[in-house]
Amino acid sequence: MADTQGPKPIGQVWKIAAAGTAAIVLAAAFDLVNSSNIVDAIRVLLTLGGALTIGIALYQRPGHVSLYVLACVAAIIARFGFPKDWDSGVIASGFAAIVAGVGAVLTALPTGYRKVAASVLLLLHFGGICVAVTSPLHPPWLSGAIGALVYRPYLQAAYLTNAYHFYSPQPGPASQVWFCVKYGDDFKHPTSQRWYKFPRRPDDLTDPLGLSYYRRLSLTMNLENSEPSSVSDDMKRRRIMMAQGDEGIPINPEIVPLDMQFRVPQSPIRDFVLPSYVQHIANLKLLQHPNGVPICSIRVYLVTHNILLPGQLELGVDPYDPITYFPFYFGEYDTSGKLLDANNPLLYWLIPIIRVPNAGIEPWHTPKTHPNEFRLIDGVKLHNGNVDHDMAHEWSTDKPDSPVRPSK
Repeated sequence: MADTQGPKPIGQVWKIAAAGTAAIVLAAAFDLVNSSNIVDAIRVLLTLGGALTIGIALYQRPGHVSLYVLACVAAIIARFGFPKDWDSGVIASGFAAIVAGVGAVLTALPTGYRKVAASVLLLLHFGGICVAVTSPLHPPWLSGAIGALVYRPYLQAAYLTNAYHFYSPQPGPASQVWFCVKYGDDFKHPTSQRWYKFPRRPDDLTDPLGLSYYRRLSLTMNLENSEPSSVSDDMKRRRIMMAQGDEGIPINPEIVPLDMQFRVPQSPIRDFVLPSYVQHIANLKLLQHPNGVPICSIRVYLVTHNILLPGQLELGVDPYDPITYFPFYFGEYDTSGKLLDANNPLLYWLIPIIRVPNAGIEPWHTPKTHPNEFRLIDGVKLHNGNVDHDMAHEWSTDKPDSPVRPSK
């Protein structure tokens, strides 16, 4: 027999929902007060506490339309309850307002229409998944049109744009961003330097869901978009000249033609994204010199971490071997994000890390069987005054035993 009973009387639950809404309104009112760490903490606690209280009220009385309407209004106000730099909270509040509004409509509908509406929402959701699955590489026209006109905001808000949520394609290389932070008064003659690389595991896994890590991973992906560019004979000649000498920056002999070792990021990345990243790095408290020495410049490398090929596995190459990292030099910037070396011959070129055999070794010897017969040439290390970028030795100073020589 169908259950014809209506929802339980709302009773004292109204007071719980009203208290939660009042807390969110109070948090939004703090926007009129000068911002400080204490004020921001109070606003966040009030907003989160109010949202939790309203959630409890909805859990206790899920059949009342008025509670969903109140939750929708409270979620809209919560967008102003969070401090401005809590953009994730603002986005989550907007999403919660939409969910509560849809819940109010569904609850107000008769049972039959409610089932139809719920079915339509489910079909729309799975339609979005279908669009996400068919979008990579060469999407059909219909998927591209519907995705752009209908599904894009929903898929992005729910983070359903990543194909790994639905199937496992052939995995591609991962990316990192390496920052060489130089300290001193002259960026050509720094007194010390430190490396900062992200994302890094487990350092960036600061929460159970790994959101901090995946957000940093998304930052690296923003730098991967490059634009077609021609490499002139003069550019090639200058690059070859930079490879000369014992401390020259080598050219990867396995990537031919030489044009394939040149990678220019798209114009919006050069003009906006890279300067923004540099300014953020320059203001990180973690990277401020303990003796108060100012940051004079920051070098940026987009590093592709390649997956091992079957032949490399047979040779016993470690998945984290230095030669699996392919750093592209994206320039040196001051703390405001201004490019300092626009005419550098190495700008946007691959700065390889390669392992080369010594002269006269047997051709069947490998780094695994005869490691002493091979030497590692670290182009990034040579590019920065022969100072190692090993994360176990992040700081380097101008002490006699650890000089920072002028870098190229």
